[in-house]
Parts: sequence; C-alpha cells; structure tokens
Amino acid sequence: MSQIKALNKTEQAIVGASHTLGRQAAGDMYNNGKLAGKGFYKGLEEQQRHIEQLMRKIARSMVEVIRRELGIHSPSEVARWHGQMFAEGLAKGIDDSSGKVKAAAKRLAGATGLGAGGVIAGGGGGDVHVTAPNGFIGSQAQFAAELAPGIQKAILQQEHRNPIPQAAAA
Repeated sequence: MSQIKALNKTEQAIVGASHTLGRQAAGDMYNNGKLAGKGFYKGLEEQQRHIEQLMRKIARSMVEVIRRELGIHSPSEVARWHGQMFAEGLAKGIDDSSGKVKAAAKRLAGATGLGAGGVIAGGGGGDVHVTAPNGFIGSQAQFAAELAPGIQKAILQQEHRNPIPQAAAA
C-alpha cells in the first residue's frame, strides 16, 4: 500500500504543478495579449497617414462605382427618369379625370341657363371654339364673356336661397 500512497502523492503533486503552470501560463498569455494589442495599436498609429490615403482611395472608388451603377451623370439620368415618370403620371391623372371635368362643365352650363349639349373643340394651336346649345358659336374667350353674367346670376340665386349668416362669414 505504500506504493499506492506514493503514486497518489505523486499524482497530487502533478495536478498541483499543472494548476500552477496553467495559472502562470494564463497570466503570461494575458500579459502577452495586452502587449500585442498595444503593439497593434502603436503600429496602426504609426501608419495612420497611409491608412487615411487608402481610405480616400477606397471612398473615391466607391463613389465612382455607385454613380456608374445608379446611372448618375450630369445632368442626372436618375432624376431625368423620375421627372419623366412624374410627367407621365400627371398626364394620366388628367386624362383619367377628363370625365369629371366634362360633367362639371355640363352642370355649370345647366346652372347658367345655357343648357347641356354644347360642344367644345380645340383648334390645335391653343384656339378653342365653343358651340353652345343656346346657339352661341365662337371662341372660348367670347363664350366666357357671354357665360359670365349667367354664372353670376346663378351664384346670386344660390346665395339668396342659402344666405350665409354674417357671424359665420367672419
């Protein structure tokens, strides 16, 4: 049994020495890591001017690639495309609403006593000719001049039927 006790005692000594060695190695590795970090930092610090030059080079390259990929030129083709899409959308919106404009014009003609069924025709050069059911034929400006008294009369009649109290108007 004395040999077993001796083996156990030797094993305990080995385990103790291993723990001591491990703690010592860990401390040394920690200190070496700190020193490595300081060395890395110091190396970066000494190379700062070169690192900044490289960063500028990379930034210029990025801008060039982004401009090329997005089709950005002078003038900007991207902005041009958005402008075209806006104009097309606006034109489509106007076209889609033309029925509402016609209906409102018919209601207006009815309110002025001119009646519905008139014709408005563009001359292509911006000159608009109007044929109204009351027999009027002429330019848009002439029609507006004849229409104005009727509109004014309709507005006054509407105000007479629905007077706005002075307190509410203020």
